[in-house]
Amino acid sequence: MATLRFEGWDSVCAALKKRASDDSASPYLSEGQRDALHAIASRVAFHGVLVADEVGMGKTRLAVEVAKAVIQCSGRVACVIPPGLGYQWKDELSHRGIDAGEIVRGLHSYLQAWGEKPAKPWHDQPIVLVSHNFANWRFGDSSHSWRWALLPETVALFRKFHFDRLPRGYNLRDRSLDKRIEAATSSVVSYATRNTKDPCYARTLDLAETKWNLGRLFSGAAYAKDGEYRKPLGRVMGLGLGTFDLVIIDEAHKSRSSDSGLSSLLEDILVKSRIPRRVALTATPIEIDPEQWLGTLGRVGISEDELASIKGKVEQYEDSLESLRYAWRNSTHSHQQYLSAAREFEEVLTPYVVRRDKRQDESVAAFVGATRLSHDKYRSEHAVDIDIAGEAVSQGWRKAVLAAESLSFCSESAAGTRSKHLRLTVGNGHGIASLIDESLKDTSQDSEQAAADADRQEEMPATRQPSPGKEQERVNWWTNVIRSAFTERENILFDHPAIRAAVDTIEAVTRQNEKVLVFGRFTKPLRALTLLLNARELLRRVVVGNYWPQAKVHAVPGDGGLDEPSALRAARRQLELGTGIEDLDTVLSENYAKHESRRRRFRENLLKELEKGLTEVELPTSTIALFHALAAKQRKATTLLPEITLVSRAILEASDSGLDIELSPAQVAQAFHDLLNSAGDSDDFSDNSDPGWAASMWFMLHDRLREEYTRPEGGYARLMNGSVELPTRRLLQMAFNRPGT
Repeated sequence: MATLRFEGWDSVCAALKKRASDDSASPYLSEGQRDALHAIASRVAFHGVLVADEVGMGKTRLAVEVAKAVIQCSGRVACVIPPGLGYQWKDELSHRGIDAGEIVRGLHSYLQAWGEKPAKPWHDQPIVLVSHNFANWRFGDSSHSWRWALLPETVALFRKFHFDRLPRGYNLRDRSLDKRIEAATSSVVSYATRNTKDPCYARTLDLAETKWNLGRLFSGAAYAKDGEYRKPLGRVMGLGLGTFDLVIIDEAHKSRSSDSGLSSLLEDILVKSRIPRRVALTATPIEIDPEQWLGTLGRVGISEDELASIKGKVEQYEDSLESLRYAWRNSTHSHQQYLSAAREFEEVLTPYVVRRDKRQDESVAAFVGATRLSHDKYRSEHAVDIDIAGEAVSQGWRKAVLAAESLSFCSESAAGTRSKHLRLTVGNGHGIASLIDESLKDTSQDSEQAAADADRQEEMPATRQPSPGKEQERVNWWTNVIRSAFTERENILFDHPAIRAAVDTIEAVTRQNEKVLVFGRFTKPLRALTLLLNARELLRRVVVGNYWPQAKVHAVPGDGGLDEPSALRAARRQLELGTGIEDLDTVLSENYAKHESRRRRFRENLLKELEKGLTEVELPTSTIALFHALAAKQRKATTLLPEITLVSRAILEASDSGLDIELSPAQVAQAFHDLLNSAGDSDDFSDNSDPGWAASMWFMLHDRLREEYTRPEGGYARLMNGSVELPTRRLLQMAFNRPGT
């Protein structure tokens, strides 16, 4: 297949400027975004660009405009995106008429281009979406050989092409190859050797020289993280993706270490054209250490010499900032030094960085115009004060707080670094959070945070070891007071002052029909907060007879008392509703039964309502196909399908469990589509009308819906951490983003 020749970056910049100046683009691009496009156009002809706009200002939309211009000029684009954001990228791309195809996440999805229903090979597609985790392969000796057979097969054919001979022992290899491997190998070799001037061709020469060890080439261990053939396999797969003129990197501040999978993807796997450009996106450049600018800027392909020049200005800025922190009250010199360094810092970054803040957001500008307030006043920030002497703080916690504060009077040499961490600032509660971090973190669940803390600790200056004598005895005494402050270990976290204050703050916000996101460092405190919020809301609802989707208390013992019965006991005590839970199962059961007739009626009529609603709402053919597959499956069944029970429950929850509100058929159909689009793997959820595909999809959808909608806890508060699977994350996002819940 002949390929068009890329017209070059001058043509791309001309297309970008034309788009930015086109008044007809205004419904899609704001004035600030069009200004940003002009700024990108003035830079990308010469080098890569870092787009560092604040959150919510349209970085993805700007990147899509650059991709569109490159494709219009016959260039090729790779979008390197975080897992789970593929559907957002595909949606933005489709708005500009770009069909991005599926997401390449790893070996399996990579080979799909040469599957039973082959799509156009990756190297022939103008744009390819690649996951950040593409290179995070996990191989072992027990892995199936098809996972790595691509390398020996391709190397053998490269040797045949360049040296007119196959490697010795080639015919002794395992002949039971996956057909996709054979198709991919043939495609990759044909593509990579057709143009001697393409960078792909030079890579084929390198790969032809790969050491041929038949036993190792078909051993999974050789493709492990430090295996000898891992990098060559990635380079072969890079050839299959083709040569790219533009590489877009979303969330470019992540995984900057040289040995990360993302760095390997960018530096070793993807093949760049002779005049490539990178456009990197990040919303957090000024919230990270100034030194980390270098790692993020390195992502856009800045040369080592340029980075060295930038580094000097970064260090100068950092030094002036540190000086200003200590002498800002009375040192004019520090002020001037900082202003000078900040200007030079800005000047050295300006050629590579495009940044807009909220002052250029239209809604924020309207706020400033209407209120005459500063642009940053559109959001309010305030500390949540904790009254240690208040009634909400238990005697145990008062004792622990005062004991930890007393440690501050001990000498540093006696108290040591750990005791310094236990010092509590009573006014803002920061030290209280530190105390819980140190004493109640979960070793296994919080291992990543612990590793990060260890790295920081290595960077801290060493402190003297505790000295013997009376001072050390005082330190030990106060430390033992903290350890013995709590007699009821079950309730220690539920009554923690910071958690109680967080609960009060969260509930005050939700009473105003607002939503709350809570960020924390360690798992156990967040689990306690989640359990306590749900327990308090459960009690409030059942006391007044409102619906709560739970028929009994789930008396499964939790780690250290972090379970529903313990949370309910704490909630009843805090809400002054008594201490026992003996009758709560009866109340929950009666409450649940009261609403059962509505749920049963909704389940039984779901397919009929959906069929009508799908004629009233324009939805993708994949959603319609999935409906017909479900209806066909129900016609063959003698009882109601569990899939229908799960879907009906999910739709009712999507209406905020509004059992007294009748949903229209159109609302049911839209909720059905939203649910499937979230429960399905949205990155692979194409507009597919094939009945066979739809029938097979229900096996996966059933498992994912069952995992989410048969969970034991209520849905007022949900915990999402690193162990939550991606489909569940999308369902939680859908629930959080829907109006009215």
